[in-house]
Amino acid sequence: MTVIRVEVTYRKGVEDPEAITITRNMKILGYSSIRNISISKTYEITIEGSGDAEKVVREISEKILSNPVIQSYKILS
Repeated sequence: MTVIRVEVTYRKGVEDPEAITITRNMKILGYSSIRNISISKTYEITIEGSGDAEKVVREISEKILSNPVIQSYKILS
């Protein structure tokens, strides 16, 4: 079996509404030194066999895990 991790993040210049909300709440709670928070999602995918595992994960990442208009992905392992 092959285990591959994929990290999905918003592209530069695209606002992350969840991160904006968390940043605002941090300031409300008194953490005034917090300037920015960014959020990423990490997926750990286990595939039987290892032949074309990275190709399959790349296809899944492009078609399902990320929105290519506003997000990018990185295969970590």
